[in-house]
Amino acid sequence: MIREVHDLKNKERADHELKFGSFNSFPPNWKPIQEDDFWSTFMTYSPILQEYRQMYPVRNDDPSRRDHNARMTVAKLFYFGRDEGLAMVEVVVNARKVRPQFFQFAACEHEWRHTGTPYNCYNTYECTKCKMPMAIDSSD
Repeated sequence: MIREVHDLKNKERADHELKFGSFNSFPPNWKPIQEDDFWSTFMTYSPILQEYRQMYPVRNDDPSRRDHNARMTVAKLFYFGRDEGLAMVEVVVNARKVRPQFFQFAACEHEWRHTGTPYNCYNTYECTKCKMPMAIDSSD
């Protein structure tokens, strides 16, 4: 079973909110994606955490506050490794729920730099922004 954000311990939850914002905020680097891109990732990788959010945009006159007079965005967020995730947003038109919209988000928009090939077909990378490591084994 996937863990819920509200089940995180106090420190874990505080760290999570530093990276991804709180219940009423959009996570960083929030971007729409196509439905097939959502399902391709969702069915290939397993989410490690999920969260229900009711999000409001920031206020124009004070970006540190939410605009609770704006339309609320209701979403289910799914978190994967590398501080990245996907979301489904409930769309309501004339009081009827219609097909969801799909989004991606990430704590960092990674820019990978190749750092080496320690052995055949195994490549290592590091994000130039957040220093997160990544390795890819391209052998069969």
